[in-house]
Amino acid sequence: MSSLVNVKVFYGKGIRLSIKNRSFKEAMNLIWVSPAFSNYEPLKIVFPETGKILYANKQVFINYINGVYTLEELIQLTQCEELFRNKKDFHAPDGTIIDAGSLWKLENKILYLIDDDNYYTTKYEISIFEIAE
Repeated sequence: MSSLVNVKVFYGKGIRLSIKNRSFKEAMNLIWVSPAFSNYEPLKIVFPETGKILYANKQVFINYINGVYTLEELIQLTQCEELFRNKKDFHAPDGTIIDAGSLWKLENKILYLIDDDNYYTTKYEISIFEIAE
């Protein structure tokens, strides 16, 4: 990764933030620690030049900022192909209902529910999921 990066941060409800020509660490401090933005919860961080996407897992990013994780570990823990939301309630095979609007990350053509308490996976289906933006 070059010393200066350009990132686009996606928040809910169509809110976007572009950060240009900053070091990665400086950009992450702006997003997660700076009083100007720390009250908002980002969904994903996109690198426009490469198209790479990082799921904005707050605890992982705070650990990176605090030196707990290296940049390589941060990328390994958060990189995904895309983030999605289910447009309607999702019925898991065990009978559990995942509420519409829940967040899922796509990795290797499989969607993983982003939920600390539940673990569900499914294949992407256009009639059920839409890109989270």
